[in-house]
Amino acid sequence: MAFDQFGPAVQALINGDVDAVIIDNVAGMGYVGVSAEKLKLLKLPIHTEELGFMFNKGSSLVAPVNAALDAIKADGTIDTIYKKWFVDYVPAGSATLTDTTTVTATSTVTQ
Repeated sequence: MAFDQFGPAVQALINGDVDAVIIDNVAGMGYVGVSAEKLKLLKLPIHTEELGFMFNKGSSLVAPVNAALDAIKADGTIDTIYKKWFVDYVPAGSATLTDTTTVTATSTVTQ
C-alpha cells in the first residue's frame, strides 16, 4: 500500500490496515507524541538517505550554493544546525528516542 503523505499512512497503521509505516524520525516522534498508546518507533533507523538541491542545468546558482555549503561546513555551522534540528530537537508533546544514530551530512550540488 502506498501513501503520498505521512498522516494517512499513520492513520492506516492505527486502524490496523497496515502493519508498519516507514517515516522519518522527526515526523515519527511527533506522531508517537500524539498517539503513544498506539504507536512506537524503532530505536535504530532501517534506512538513511541523502537529500540535495536541484537546479536547472547550467543554473548560475550552483557555484554560490556550493560556496555557501563549503563555508558552513568549514566554520561548523552545519554541524550546529544538524545537532539542533536532527539530534536534540523534540517536537512539543512528542516522544524521545533512547538510542540515536549519528548521520554524517554531506552536501554538494552537481549538474
